[in-house]
Amino acid sequence: MVSLAAPVTVMRDGHAVIAHYGSVATEVAVCAKHAGIVQRPELALLELQGPDLWLEHLLATALGHGAPAPHSAVEVGGTWCARPSGDRALLIGPDGGRGRWRRVVQRSMVSGGRVTCADVAGVRAVSLIGPRAGRVLEDAGVCGALAPGDTASGTLAGAPAVVVCEARGRFLLLVEAPADAPAWQALGAAGAPLGLGLAGHDAYDRLSAAVGPALAAV
Repeated sequence: MVSLAAPVTVMRDGHAVIAHYGSVATEVAVCAKHAGIVQRPELALLELQGPDLWLEHLLATALGHGAPAPHSAVEVGGTWCARPSGDRALLIGPDGGRGRWRRVVQRSMVSGGRVTCADVAGVRAVSLIGPRAGRVLEDAGVCGALAPGDTASGTLAGAPAVVVCEARGRFLLLVEAPADAPAWQALGAAGAPLGLGLAGHDAYDRLSAAVGPALAAV
């Protein structure tokens, strides 16, 4: 992966995040033309597990008709609810949203529900942004082509992974691997021919506020 300079780190909502690698404009251009990878240490993960019907009922109670079916994901209030399988859902978002979901699960258990709720440790989250981001994931062997709202389980160099397609050219990648694991080297190797570069939160924020077509052209 292309590195522009030493990362500049800032605190946001109690988490140390990379603001930029020297030039926000260059990082935005890399994401718009090729693909950029953004570290997301500010995201917390909560895992819900249980029999398909119980999990379906709990998600419908919490989200109504917008509850995700297996292999899909929805965003509610800045938190993604991704369901990579029928018996498993992941809540991905800021720390503050976890308390609400724990209360939902507790109420369900009082009524006889069989869904468990637990924090997920040891998983690193990154965003992949750009018109070639999907190809990076495919070439790395993580997953096939995904449409917006899809989620899939896979592996990255043997490490368990989950991918959420947030929108066209925008993916959230969760990998059970530390920063120095072979998985991330494999992702970098797959992305190098496609122009994958490092990007910080300043570029991510600009792209998030921009209109989608800027990322649509290969």
